Amino acid sequence: MTTLIFGQQDDPQVLAVADALGDDNSTIIDDDTLLHDITVHYENGTAVCELDGNLLQPSSVYWRTLNYYPFESQYDQTGHNVYAYIDLFLKCFEGARMVNPLRPFIDHFIKYRQFDFVQSKTQVSTPATIITMNGEQAMAFLEKHGCAILKPVAGGDYAHLVYPDDDWTGFEFEQPVIFQEYIEGTDVRTYVVGDNVYSADILSLIHISEPTRPY
Repeated sequence: MTTLIFGQQDDPQVLAVADALGDDNSTIIDDDTLLHDITVHYENGTAVCELDGNLLQPSSVYWRTLNYYPFESQYDQTGHNVYAYIDLFLKCFEGARMVNPLRPFIDHFIKYRQFDFVQSKTQVSTPATIITMNGEQAMAFLEKHGCAILKPVAGGDYAHLVYPDDDWTGFEFEQPVIFQEYIEGTDVRTYVVGDNVYSADILSLIHISEPTRPY
């Protein structure tokens, strides 16, 4: 049986997992494949998925990325069909073992849920944080803390170090954004896998201490 890997062909993590499993035991499904080569059929309570006419019956499914646009349609003006299509698509693999199941996958990207969990379920201290679309509240936060980390409300993008005297001309709050107190030091990420704890410094080509203009 094979493992389906949902992610991009040039993603190092996708390639590493595929290499570890071997070509005979893994199939990479990227956005282009999902958009053009995948078909879904539902009948009598059973959903099946085909790739180029071949039935997909994986033993495992690994979600590295999940983008919405391959599920979109020009005829869907409300966007409701996207969510229904994704749900039906997932039903095709309900018998497979899921790595990165959809709910934890979504929680990983939604920052406020992470804040809620840490503050309500743990005693870990966190920097002062606001998520806002209000420019006056954002500026008041910046003036209080002197500088702050600016990042999107979802994970997956770089953070920016910003100051009250930055050029904010033309900056619009089209969506909520996160302003977080800047704590100088080493950025360490920790993973808990079963009873094991792994920690590592985060090395990035874009260093957070370098001042950048808001995007």
